[in-house]
Amino acid sequence: MPRSDDPGESLVFEIEVFSNPLNALAGEGGFLHHDNYIETTMYDEDLIKPALLLADCVHLRSHRLDLLLSEQRDLEMTGRFAPVYSRLMEISNRRAPRDLAFYGLSDADLLSDAEIAHYRRLLEEENALREKLNSVPLPTNVEALRAQRASNRAQLARFNDDWNKFLDRAEPFVRALRRRLRESIESFQSPAMSGLAERGLLIEDPWDDLPKSRPRQIQDDLLGPNAEFERAFLTMAEDLAHTPSSVMVDDELEHSLRALGAPAVSSGTGLTVAGAVKLVQMVEGVTALPLDEMADVREDLAAYIGPFRSFVLDVSGDVDWGGADDAERERLLKQTWESNVAPAIAEMEAHVRSASFVRNAIDVFAEGSEAFQSIGLAVGTWTAAGLVGFSTLSATVGAAPPLIKAVMRTVRAKEEVKRNRAYLVHALSQSRAVKRARKSGRRA
Repeated sequence: MPRSDDPGESLVFEIEVFSNPLNALAGEGGFLHHDNYIETTMYDEDLIKPALLLADCVHLRSHRLDLLLSEQRDLEMTGRFAPVYSRLMEISNRRAPRDLAFYGLSDADLLSDAEIAHYRRLLEEENALREKLNSVPLPTNVEALRAQRASNRAQLARFNDDWNKFLDRAEPFVRALRRRLRESIESFQSPAMSGLAERGLLIEDPWDDLPKSRPRQIQDDLLGPNAEFERAFLTMAEDLAHTPSSVMVDDELEHSLRALGAPAVSSGTGLTVAGAVKLVQMVEGVTALPLDEMADVREDLAAYIGPFRSFVLDVSGDVDWGGADDAERERLLKQTWESNVAPAIAEMEAHVRSASFVRNAIDVFAEGSEAFQSIGLAVGTWTAAGLVGFSTLSATVGAAPPLIKAVMRTVRAKEEVKRNRAYLVHALSQSRAVKRARKSGRRA
């Protein structure tokens, strides 16, 4: 939906994209291996690519970013005693070969059964002492209060040596844990999307807008193993139902929302925008376009994005998407492409061919009485010169009038072509970025 925060500014067409890459890749309730976390980032990059050719700005709401923030929180927590204690005790109790392989640890890096028992007993003793000290009423006299607190610290200090030994013992695990968390964070980050955000083309947000913190994590754990995800999902669903922007939802998330009876998102403009984005995705060259070059391509083709947007939105808006299931929508999408989009692109490409200088030069010469006498010289000379300037005419004086006529016809034809609302398709196919991607063998 077009929007503007400043009445003096032109309207901005924003598409809000909701994504659940984890479920899309691993399935409902599935797990994605740590080494494959980067696939969630690649999923989001591919998801927003066609939307970036339609919208002035794309607002991505992805569960990948919730996962990223959770990993950043956990990395920060590796400098605190309680999380390290909990994790090391858990992994030492389990002693699973897969854990050792995942962290790159040996069995000697884990706590032995005797150490586990010792540190559990130590923690119980310390907690009992703290409870006893905290049960003593606080003095009202300031000096007495200070003396009591000093006494408490002195009594608790006897545990310090043991806990310092524990931290030394935990150091190999902490190093391995930090390394893995940093790898995860890097996998969930996209330099290409960060670059688009810096240029004002993309906004990235998690589903859950609440800050990630250890206290909140503890509260969620008390509520149940899925409390954090459930809150994020419900927050996302609520925001989705009330967003003022045009909406696009990935297929996996749409299925989940339907199954849970969440407010319908596949209605009205939501279906129109989703259909338009799918149509853009079918354009040759879009999937091959590297995301990190999208901003430059948009800048080069800026004049054609608006007309192309109105074209695909009009086409998608004429389709009766309501009530169609997934199979029917796929059928309607292909039918719409074949009956409306493909013919428009074919007509535009025919105009492009008619705007070719060589084609017009041949046509003009063919209209004259000496059609084939000068074609080889004139066309060959001008093509070799790359149409750099009119000084080339001096090489073929006899061919100059028809050549000038061909140039003028080409210029007029190209201006007409560029006014075609589907011209972005041709301009995109001729962009250096797409040509490089094709040459490198990227999926087109």
